[in-house]
Amino acid sequence: MIYLLVDANNVVRSRYEGNQSSAVVNSMSMIHQACLAVKANNVIACFDGRGAAEERRKYYPGYKAKRPPTPAEFKDVLANAYRSIASRYSVLVCDNYEADDLIAAMVRKLRSPLNKIFILSNDSDLTQLISDDVLILKERDSNFEVFGSVAFKNRYHFHQGYMLTYKILKGDSGDGVAGVPLIGEKTATELIQRYGDIDSIMSHVQELKPGKATSNLIEAGKSGLIDSIRKVVSLWSDCPLELAKTDIQAILQDLEDAKLVDDLINKPVLLTGEAISLDDF
Repeated sequence: MIYLLVDANNVVRSRYEGNQSSAVVNSMSMIHQACLAVKANNVIACFDGRGAAEERRKYYPGYKAKRPPTPAEFKDVLANAYRSIASRYSVLVCDNYEADDLIAAMVRKLRSPLNKIFILSNDSDLTQLISDDVLILKERDSNFEVFGSVAFKNRYHFHQGYMLTYKILKGDSGDGVAGVPLIGEKTATELIQRYGDIDSIMSHVQELKPGKATSNLIEAGKSGLIDSIRKVVSLWSDCPLELAKTDIQAILQDLEDAKLVDDLINKPVLLTGEAISLDDF
């Protein structure tokens, strides 16, 4: 079985350029083309749930805190995207969890020698899920690039399993996570190449060359900053999928009720993924 897991918020945002109808149509087209490209039997689109950012701010107050407010029109775009995507594919959304968390949970449930899983997203957080049977699908110049372990190693120069450690050390500016002061991409990479994951690095921290960066790393461990960052940049793959909403009406109750774009209502279904039930897993 070939599964396509869609980071729907990421897809819709990448297609939003101020025009509501084109954002929805282009998002649907992108998912359809990706499905054709990998010959997917089943498509599951995952959306961010209500309170997802706020839940992570309990552990790291700066998480996504400086992002500008979501434009009112984009809320309509998301509502329309929910409605149109769910009319053709399976959808998942769960309060307090991000789309990434749901994708990680689905990967954990679906991973099998009999399954091939593609994740449609440009979000680097999801690269830590890469394996022989889990690949990232990135859009490149109107085509798709399959991003696997070899491509990851060529880009980052360490194994994908250390992406969490990389984010803990250098932070994630896009999500407002500062990381350990004075540790950037180069130092983070060197530490990973030498010691491995964050726990191994911290166990060898006294061996590091004295300096401000090392002092900051020691202090980050003592103060609990490392643990706070680890919590927010991790994929919460233990999210309760049994509580995830799969019914489009239930999802739309949480959104501003925006009228579906007329040309989408009247278009025939381009491609239908096999309907899923969480009871199947």
